[in-house]
Amino acid sequence: MKFEIEGRAHEISLEAAVIAGYTGRDRKAVDAHIDELAEQGIAPPATVPAFFSISPDTLTFAEHIEVLHMETSGEVEILIVVDNGEAFVGIGSDHTDRRTERLDIGVSKQLCRKPIGHELWPLETVQDRWDELHLASDISISGVRSRYQEGLAATNISPMELLEMVPFEVRPKRYVLFTGTIPVMGGIRHADRFDGSVTDLAQGRSLRLSYEVLVQNWLDEG
Repeated sequence: MKFEIEGRAHEISLEAAVIAGYTGRDRKAVDAHIDELAEQGIAPPATVPAFFSISPDTLTFAEHIEVLHMETSGEVEILIVVDNGEAFVGIGSDHTDRRTERLDIGVSKQLCRKPIGHELWPLETVQDRWDELHLASDISISGVRSRYQEGLAATNISPMELLEMVPFEVRPKRYVLFTGTIPVMGGIRHADRFDGSVTDLAQGRSLRLSYEVLVQNWLDEG
């Protein structure tokens, strides 16, 4: 995939992609969230944090994705992209099939494309103020835009700690890690458009992504 790092093109042939879940630093809050999901029929994870392997082919720079039904939604996340020992920070959306999530979380992670941003920052340029990184997302439904998520990276486990937790059998040289999201406002819901940002307030710069969600199912399932 062709990224941009400090104004220069940088191509990375990703070997693996991993999504981390339940990465909050406050274990009591994580446990409460797991209990809430259980009430919705979503099985608790085998481990906390939980890690889900997905194909790198699901990652996309596209400005729209297609889904089969309306029970899907995105979540803004900070990415860690590792390229042969060098680590970079990016932005992505863990767009997930919520209908399938009730049956198998791992499978649900694989069913939707995962929009990511082109731009990356060297991890070393933000590592000393990681907790201050600001995450936000907006959703648009029928043309009405509203704030969906907002919070700080301090909500979740630090990237270097999380990287060491990933249970690789053999650690690949080039991979991407979704580091976990932050709570949504007003409940999870499908939207026509998703806009996300990760902002380095100290430097006045942001990583951004935007995409539309198109429901495309030509079959009559009635």
